[in-house]
Amino acid sequence: MSNKKLDKKSCKYIIYARKSTEAKDKQVQSIDDQIRIMKERAKRDSLTIVKVISEAKSGGHPGTRPGFAKMVQMIEDGDANGILTWKLDRISRNPLDSGYIHQMMNDGKLSWILTDGRDYNEDDDLLFDVESSMDAKYRKDLMVNVRRGLSSKADKGWRPHMAPIGYLNDRTDKTIIPDPDNWDLVRKVFDKYLTGTISPAQLTNYAKEIGLRTHRRKQIGGKPLTSSGLRSMLTNVFYTGKYEYADKDGNKRIVNGNHPPMITMEEHERILELLGGKHNNRPQKDPYSYLFRGTMKCATCGFAIVTEKHKKTYKSGKTQEFVYCRCSGKCRDFHCPQSSINIPEKELVEQVKAELAKYTIDQRFFDLAIEALAEEEDRRIAGQEKKIRELRRQEDAKKNELSGLRRMRYCGEITDQAWFIEESNNLEGQIKAIQDSIARVEVAEKRWRDIANDVFMFARYAKEDFDSDDLERKQYVLKALGAELKLSGRTIIFSPVKYLIPIEKAVKNLNADNDLVRTCSQQRKNDPEGSNNSTWCWK
Repeated sequence: MSNKKLDKKSCKYIIYARKSTEAKDKQVQSIDDQIRIMKERAKRDSLTIVKVISEAKSGGHPGTRPGFAKMVQMIEDGDANGILTWKLDRISRNPLDSGYIHQMMNDGKLSWILTDGRDYNEDDDLLFDVESSMDAKYRKDLMVNVRRGLSSKADKGWRPHMAPIGYLNDRTDKTIIPDPDNWDLVRKVFDKYLTGTISPAQLTNYAKEIGLRTHRRKQIGGKPLTSSGLRSMLTNVFYTGKYEYADKDGNKRIVNGNHPPMITMEEHERILELLGGKHNNRPQKDPYSYLFRGTMKCATCGFAIVTEKHKKTYKSGKTQEFVYCRCSGKCRDFHCPQSSINIPEKELVEQVKAELAKYTIDQRFFDLAIEALAEEEDRRIAGQEKKIRELRRQEDAKKNELSGLRRMRYCGEITDQAWFIEESNNLEGQIKAIQDSIARVEVAEKRWRDIANDVFMFARYAKEDFDSDDLERKQYVLKALGAELKLSGRTIIFSPVKYLIPIEKAVKNLNADNDLVRTCSQQRKNDPEGSNNSTWCWK
């Protein structure tokens, strides 16, 4: 330890500047301002500067700052014996790093620490300890307060973090609202993937083509989604109206949010199912070259139906390609007999066409259905508004009841604190349940019209799409016929979605009427479709 005390001007100083975050758009001017202020101080007091060190690292944890480690090493080596910094907390906010500085002051290796408001020499090591401890305590209290605030916001139904793409943080009301620029684009991406005909890698290109971009925040964002960013969006439960939140102990829980949902929970689960395959985010060369690839499973063992291409060479030298489908035979428990049955792809195509004929409607029926759909929508909107008015009335009644309960507590009419808390929590739970019901009604009615439109568009154009040369359109038709087609022997087992069943009944009735018209000259004068105008609509 050196006994010689140096005055301020005799020391060799290191200017140390630090900001707490590595984000480029936060505290951008902080480091530059710190260095400028310290250089002005050095010039004014004729101080010798040997090094300027700056870094964007948190000072709350030891061993995470390479700039700090370099500064300590220079002082240990005798290359410097003074520190010039804006504030003491720039040097450290944790006890271990503060201990290094304290020890070097005790050893006489560090003579002076100069800040914008106060100077410390080797005789002020105790004062340095006290103020460093105060900085560490401030950081700890700040962390506790921030966590408490985040937890309180989460309990009220608002995600205490940055809103994902498609949503925005309303800084005025401290809520989360739909992003008018990206909401419809994100929904298009979800709808595209729900068709089951596109890989995540292809979906990334699709999102880029339609103009979907990340949030623009000052100097960052505004760029197309990456593959990992797209996967995070697809798997994020936030879009269902819920969100995942971890408490102070790290325990994760799913919370019902107050933000408007974009997709249903069923759609979310379907997306997770589609993402379940291994390496499905990796771009593939010609991933959907076969029509039935990834659309069917074996009815016997449950494993995938694969498509294979075989070549036959004739004596004349001419070659011909044949496409067959069969069970992959990957079941380890037993040998699936379906794996030895090769069905020509053309045979399965004819079965699909026969199935599509059950749901195909002509243009006139389609026009009548759309007209009736508009009338039905008007009736449902009136019913929706009536439901929402009743739910709003119930919500207001419960809120008034809660306000009255709190007023009685404040006036001293209620003295049992435990009973008051139980009743308050009960009423708040009922209010939240009513609010959830309102959100479900609003989402259900919107989805009803979308589903109805999709069903009639499918019934009108599915046969044409399947007869086209567009492989993606063909795949979409297969997915729309059923979430999971099965192959039993040489026959496809179709499980059509429930919305197509009324269409099938209406088509049967229409065909029956047409047959009567053709066999009865008197009935030719009647409109064969008139009696079926109302048979298509489902409950």
